[in-house]
Amino acid sequence: QNMYAVFSLTSTYGHSQLKTGHPVRSAIHKQLNGRLVLRWVTTWESLLLYVLFFFLLLICGMLDHLHL
Repeated sequence: QNMYAVFSLTSTYGHSQLKTGHPVRSAIHKQLNGRLVLRWVTTWESLLLYVLFFFLLLICGMLDHLHL
């Protein structure tokens, strides 16, 4: 089995980035992939923050009803 075929199926690189003609390990690809990872992480962190904030409000509302 061709190792590069397996890599291309399991890789997270975008097709537009691989067609630039630069080696996969080049600084350009590292910078582009770093931006993609950073964008993905910050998106999920902000979504998690909204979910935690919603549950905090929900719990505070439940506690207020218990004390009345």
